[in-house]
Amino acid sequence: MNTEKELDKKISVALGELADLFNNKDVTEILVDGPGRVWYASAGKIYDVPELLKSVNDVKKVVDNILRLFEKEINQQITTYEFNIGENARFYAVLPPSVVGISPVFGIVKRPAKNLTWDDLLKYKSMDENVIKILQKIINTPKKAKILLAAGIGSGVTHIFNLCVNTVSDTKRVIVAERIHETIIEHKRAILLESKNNEENEFTKMINFSLTMRPDFVAIHLIDNANQTIEALNVMRSIDALISIVPTEGIFDALKRIELNMLAGNLSLGVDDIKNIIASGIKYVCYQQRFLDGRRKLTEIVRLDGVENGRYVVTPIIHWGAEKDEWVVSEEGEKLLND
Repeated sequence: MNTEKELDKKISVALGELADLFNNKDVTEILVDGPGRVWYASAGKIYDVPELLKSVNDVKKVVDNILRLFEKEINQQITTYEFNIGENARFYAVLPPSVVGISPVFGIVKRPAKNLTWDDLLKYKSMDENVIKILQKIINTPKKAKILLAAGIGSGVTHIFNLCVNTVSDTKRVIVAERIHETIIEHKRAILLESKNNEENEFTKMINFSLTMRPDFVAIHLIDNANQTIEALNVMRSIDALISIVPTEGIFDALKRIELNMLAGNLSLGVDDIKNIIASGIKYVCYQQRFLDGRRKLTEIVRLDGVENGRYVVTPIIHWGAEKDEWVVSEEGEKLLND
């Protein structure tokens, strides 16, 4: 059985020319788009390193090495892979013919060594003290802690997810379900579930099974298809829960995506019925956004109060105003803060 250090050494050997980038703590992501097309991310910026993996064989060798190291099935029928490598990184690859050309493409996304804190988010101006107080209040309000955390790609939603779960009262038993484990959960009563072989169907079953584990709170990270959405909403209608969904472009886009996922599930329900189901489960919707200049902010929190005339009824709680670069608390938000 490999120890963590032994596995890290084997990963470094398998990565060959990319080992130094992988072992550099400042590098957060490695992207290989083909021979001589290698990039890495550090401190929010992307850097080109064309001197690495100059041939198709060089790229193929790294992919084959990683697949064999982690005992993944290799045949012509499987052209996409996604799985964790070690404790702190996720590997994905797309092979021909699913990618045009003769070279595979792949990437490695590294998890941070430790969680960001609420104070870190204040320092980065990702949110202000009122946003934090509102989130903490919502998360620990029984029967109202039914939160949809929506976000754009690369917005840092996993950091917010981690902090929200870790904020749940430590008297509660928390079940955290992920298709691929990438969270950093420090809650002392949390049980972390990851789907076997990272399969989507297995993740759906896991979401459903979470209710049988007698939880006080369920957190489901990154739902992305019809069955997962249906099961996640069933959980949320039954118990306090946090669900994250990516990518979305705002509060109403997130709700629309939930609708479309449920319509794809062939439930024989009309749009109005689906909207009512969504509104009966979700109580609050939060939106985390990444801007073109790299800034990440939790820009909005609303309360979902139901459906009228086919439209969602939402009550603003707090939102970020671009003009003054500050968060504005609504009247209902003030009531929540002072309750």
